[in-house]
Amino acid sequence: MKIATSRQPVVLPDDKEVLACLNSVFGFKSFRSPQDQIVSHVLQKKDALAIMPTGGGKSLCYQLPALLIPGVSIVISPLIALMKDQVDGLRLLGVEAEFLNSTLSASEQAAVFSRIENGTTKLVYMAPERLLADSGYLINRLKSLQVGLFAIDEAHCISQWGHDFRPEYLQLGRLKDEFPDTPVLALTATADKLTRADILEKLNLNHPATFISSFNRPNIEYHIREKYDHYQGLLDFLKDRPDESGIVYCLSRKGTEETAEFLRENGYDALHYHAGMPRDERDDHQNRFIKDQVKIMCATIAFGMGIDKSNVRFVVHIDLPKNIENYYQETGRAGRDGLPSTALLFFGYGDVIKLKRFVENDKDIEHSDIMLNKLDRMADFCQTRQCRRQFLLNYFDEAHAGNCDSCDNCLGQTDTFDATILTQKVISAVARLDQNFGIGYVVDFLRGSQSQRIRENHKALKTYGVGADTSADEWKKYIRQLIVDGFLSQEGQPYPILKVTAKGWDMVKGEEKVLLTKVKVVKKKEKSTVDYDKALFELLRKERLTIAQSLDLPPFMVLHDSVLVEMSSIFPRNEDQLWNVSGLGSAKIQRFGNQFLAIINTYCDTHNISTEPQAITPKKRPKKAKKSGPSKTSETSFLLHQEGLSIEEIASKRKLAPTTVNQHLCEFVKIGEILPEALVEK
Repeated sequence: MKIATSRQPVVLPDDKEVLACLNSVFGFKSFRSPQDQIVSHVLQKKDALAIMPTGGGKSLCYQLPALLIPGVSIVISPLIALMKDQVDGLRLLGVEAEFLNSTLSASEQAAVFSRIENGTTKLVYMAPERLLADSGYLINRLKSLQVGLFAIDEAHCISQWGHDFRPEYLQLGRLKDEFPDTPVLALTATADKLTRADILEKLNLNHPATFISSFNRPNIEYHIREKYDHYQGLLDFLKDRPDESGIVYCLSRKGTEETAEFLRENGYDALHYHAGMPRDERDDHQNRFIKDQVKIMCATIAFGMGIDKSNVRFVVHIDLPKNIENYYQETGRAGRDGLPSTALLFFGYGDVIKLKRFVENDKDIEHSDIMLNKLDRMADFCQTRQCRRQFLLNYFDEAHAGNCDSCDNCLGQTDTFDATILTQKVISAVARLDQNFGIGYVVDFLRGSQSQRIRENHKALKTYGVGADTSADEWKKYIRQLIVDGFLSQEGQPYPILKVTAKGWDMVKGEEKVLLTKVKVVKKKEKSTVDYDKALFELLRKERLTIAQSLDLPPFMVLHDSVLVEMSSIFPRNEDQLWNVSGLGSAKIQRFGNQFLAIINTYCDTHNISTEPQAITPKKRPKKAKKSGPSKTSETSFLLHQEGLSIEEIASKRKLAPTTVNQHLCEFVKIGEILPEALVEK
């Protein structure tokens, strides 16, 4: 596989070269749709917008072309906290990457740019503010180089119709003016039609193609529970997940602290995270969570996009997200490795009212109306009786047949019952109260409340107290369902009152049967997952943790859980068989392969596990693409090695990391100029 270097003429790689890079660097044998189309489009130097779900492989769509396009590729990201993780992950794959942000000193930034200018760096991560600061000083420096690609991550931040608008993104429209021949790839996980159109317009892209991946995350189960004693509900949920890692989202900063304290009091390893914390404490909490030193993070959405942790097994929402885009993106933090995961949301209509008040304070009426509509759709999702996966995908204009067998509605965790008489009672009560009261008053009226707020003339009405046998919480839930189903509506702000709709009047006059739902207790469904040896998986996980701690990296960055699961399923016994494990590229096989093979071989021998060759799907080890030879910077390291200098001495002399020097010398191992044992420290 040939990695393009700076100032080379642009020669489009063929499909074999692209697949060789995909396999040898990233460890994948094939693309996920539409990754192949996006990569091909970008390699033709064309602009594009890619809408792909969290965990759907967005980063590969720019990382792979960056290795094949001559010059340096710039990745624009709003998340300083995530940049180092991205760069560390790429370096583990053997890719030269850097980040430029405010965490680096002036001398460190100068050193980074020096490496960019001498052509050793393929990818550079930076925030939009950094790129555009100082009247475009950095842009002017980049103009003197060969910039192969601009990738704009979290592109929805440029749109005021999106869910995370950031004004600094608006200036990125300059890129096509300053670099008209450099392709721009904009990427986001969530964007409706309005937001997509706004992204394309604001970025000033040149005849861009739009690629929309399926929004379906089949490995995530969706569950909604009533927000009644939700702390106990959270404990019930966690009881079956003692060793799993997860995020609990709360609306307020105080909520994160109280929830984390509650969980600790009940024996769970939990921390909190919000934007009001001191920077050092916030970074420490995030670092401990990412490195698996703490299992549960209770956080506001300030903890959002900066999390690239692949082994999050659950996401819980204590409070209601503002819109479906936020909910989808936050739940998408679970199961990024493709293994079964769960999303649980505790829903109470009080959250809707609270959030509506926030939105209504927006002086931009048009923006406020759009956000209120999005909030209503979020509430509809929580109250729907249809397949929740179908509802989500339909929201993003994607068809789904329903019956997903992985949401509470489809799993039979809700029961439907004949609510015709109940509905008639509600509509009669609303009508007799002249459609002038809100849900709380109507419920108290139905239950025959003796509260002083119930007017004396209302107590004489025929329907007063006809619902005394039903709890207030149940009545409120049923009324919400009747609103979603169109029998009732709410009008007026800030205290909406109930109205009977035309559909509601027709129901009273006719003989239509009304079905409503109630939550029922069902026997826990055994999750279907990959058949693997759990004892071996735990041994491999411990070895991964040891390696990660020695490198001061998060364990998932060394190897994803899905890689360990596959190892524990097919029992690879040698390096050739490791090439059959998806997600293992050449750099990681060379660096960590023997350590994991030793554990697998010992385990198989101890437990008399026979692994016949035919038990593993035979796949060819990727052929190494023809190379034009090591780069000049690698040749410099090689010459110093020939003079007898050690890797550490070369690194010190050249002001490089020892791992970088090792990569340089490995290029000469591949072509037979250095024996492998020569790189092993005596």
